[in-house]
Amino acid sequence: MGGWPFTVGAIWGLLSPVIHIAMTGVSLPAPSLDPLGILRVAVDLPFIMAAGVEVAVGRPSPSLQEMALVGMVVGALTLWIPYRLFLFVRRRMRRW
Repeated sequence: MGGWPFTVGAIWGLLSPVIHIAMTGVSLPAPSLDPLGILRVAVDLPFIMAAGVEVAVGRPSPSLQEMALVGMVVGALTLWIPYRLFLFVRRRMRRW
């Protein structure tokens, strides 16, 4: 039912905590010091949105595993919802 956008989004959401941990450690420099830092921020977006979701539901200090799971769901939905919207609009426009 989810298809490839859901799978790619889930992988994106699972990769996000790894990149975030590497940025907070000494493995990767800060995005402001790297010319391609904006790409790392784009990869880190599901983790940032997962932190926002956790705070919004009232969990001030969730575990890393919980953040990774929420990041996977957020990443999957971030790609799946626009894809489904695109398909809906495309089907509607064919009928005209």
